[in-house]
Amino acid sequence: MAKRPSAIYVIAIWWWISFSIAVFSGLRLGGSSTLTSGSASLTALRLVAMGLFIWELIALVQLRPKAVWAFVVFLGLWSMLMLIRLPFALAWHLRAATFMVAAVAINVTAMWYMARPTFRVTCTQFRKDREAEVVRRNAEEYLRRSLR
Repeated sequence: MAKRPSAIYVIAIWWWISFSIAVFSGLRLGGSSTLTSGSASLTALRLVAMGLFIWELIALVQLRPKAVWAFVVFLGLWSMLMLIRLPFALAWHLRAATFMVAAVAINVTAMWYMARPTFRVTCTQFRKDREAEVVRRNAEEYLRRSLR
């Protein structure tokens, strides 16, 4: 049975930390935002983002291929966004710019890791083994109930 790569937990923890910082620190996607920090629209947007984030995180840890690719695309877009915002962060604060550069480096490393063919093969094998195990357990449970 294929084992789940332990690096996926590190990537999931990194995503949880960085996404939480991005959503709850008030970072905006563009320059000035029409949404104020206390508006109902912004609160609803954050709740929807958290729901999608948790759904994607669970699917990522389960090594679902579509979730892995969606995560790679998300990390790529987020990294490009941070690189676009980097000049503004440099003008604003050196610590913010340092965090952005470190986050982009970690994101690119995670994207490279998850886009490798060997990782995709591992994901596919893990999912097949997991599904075979579920079928086996269901068959055993059916036999156990039918023999009573």
